[in-house]
Amino acid sequence: MNELRINELDLIKLTMKYGYDGSELDNPHFKKKGYLKNNDKYKKFTDKVDSICISWEKLRKKKGEEHPYYIIKGLKQKDEVELISEDKRATSQLDVEDEWIAMYFYDCLVKNKMNLKPLTLNAWAIWMGAIDPRTIIDEGRVKELFNDEYYEQDISFIHNHFKEYIKGRNEAVTSKSMKILKLKGLIDVDEVYIGIDLHSRYIKVSHEVHNAFQDEMKLIVGKYDRSINDYRFFMHREGYEDMKKDVETWQQETGYITTYKAYDIQVKVASKGIDITFQEFQSTYNKKMINYISDLQDKEFDKSGKLILYFSKRFRKYNLLSILKASNWSIHIEEELINKFKPTYQQIYELMMKRDCNGFIKTLSERWKMETLEVEMLLSGEIIKKELPKSESQDVTQSEVQNATQIPYTLEELLGDVEIPNYTYIPFNTVEETKHTYEHNNQDLNDAVEMIRLAFGNTYKKVA
Repeated sequence: MNELRINELDLIKLTMKYGYDGSELDNPHFKKKGYLKNNDKYKKFTDKVDSICISWEKLRKKKGEEHPYYIIKGLKQKDEVELISEDKRATSQLDVEDEWIAMYFYDCLVKNKMNLKPLTLNAWAIWMGAIDPRTIIDEGRVKELFNDEYYEQDISFIHNHFKEYIKGRNEAVTSKSMKILKLKGLIDVDEVYIGIDLHSRYIKVSHEVHNAFQDEMKLIVGKYDRSINDYRFFMHREGYEDMKKDVETWQQETGYITTYKAYDIQVKVASKGIDITFQEFQSTYNKKMINYISDLQDKEFDKSGKLILYFSKRFRKYNLLSILKASNWSIHIEEELINKFKPTYQQIYELMMKRDCNGFIKTLSERWKMETLEVEMLLSGEIIKKELPKSESQDVTQSEVQNATQIPYTLEELLGDVEIPNYTYIPFNTVEETKHTYEHNNQDLNDAVEMIRLAFGNTYKKVA
């Protein structure tokens, strides 16, 4: 056959002609947007497409197109296609480590089978001993960790992204473990829906009540360009007072603070499984966590081709590994691995400038204003200036700085065949005519200045 250009709706219908159930048509994101969100459900859909197509590719959305398109370069005969079931998908993606974690989970269930209650996927993972993203590290420690690299507001985003990532990994661990144990006939799992009322009581609710509550919540926070996952992070922040009021009004109307899906697990066969210690579970869990983070793709553009201006996504491998290593969780991460993903100061600076040009930050911190000027001078080669009359003095006034900047020497000039006098590095953060200077605390900038000093021997000195 010739190449066939087809949209996502027609591609779903095509899979149905081969015998698939078309469950994608019931997906909430597909119903709202007309295409699937790029997540685990989309991966399952592409597995179906792989099974029916000889070759295919997804085209990048063009300006004005509401839905993505695909190019199909050949279809298999219907009798050649072996449909992918959930059981086959679960077993095909297993490895020994998944089985170990599942059997450790099973041992925990057997030992506590009389005291089990419905929990979320993340809560089940924490229950068996995985990382609790709420308590693993506080924001103050994260701010200390990235103080010399990121703007303070960004560090809050990075911390929140870390918690959401750990939560997502925990959910994946529990989900996979439950599938393994169900396939082995060791457990049964029922999905139940829980509501927390205005008096903080936990009450079972229907699927319809849960969906109605969550759908309205999505609409409310969506008006403020936020998701439900973002709500807890933004609800107490400046600028989101109206969002918080709207949510509280909805909560009063329904009588629920929130609703959520939980999983009620019943142990069918209380047999002794593989004897796995907590330390062995933790070691396996840690190894998989590090591998998953290391395999992530740092995102420069989103799915629509728009530049991503968040440090939490642009440098997420470095951020996640750094926080995990600094947390109170027992884990060994090689410094060499973290440094492999560490962004340069210039990469951080360039992204800040792009954000500024795009109006991303409404107000800049004083530190950012001072450091942008310092780095601009450093990158342009004009950060080395003629020595001041009082070069050894710590009391540098603004007028002396102005005098020093009248005769700039670029690095290119310094590298040429010119006689180089003594030079002094001036931090460009002196306050008007006062004799007080601010000390910048960026290690990368210090390192850059030290590199220049070493390159030119003792021909220039840094003002203390």
